Amino acid sequence: MGPHGQTTSLQRLLLVEKRIVRVVELAGSVMDELANSTGPRTDILTTHCREFMQSIKEIQTTLREEIKSAFGWHATKH
Repeated sequence: MGPHGQTTSLQRLLLVEKRIVRVVELAGSVMDELANSTGPRTDILTTHCREFMQSIKEIQTTLREEIKSAFGWHATKH
């Protein structure tokens, strides 16, 4: 893999890192909302949970692709 490919891979991994930070922030926001003294606002919980799940799927997909690319093989889906 040449420098261009490594840069692309590095950029993708940096994006994954940012997504991981975001999902941790979302999880914290959900916990804060659940602890709200007036009760959780379901619309906010729904929005945060949807974004959390979508981000987790994107992280999983990107990492799976990077692993396949790095090792040059096709991992089977479990």
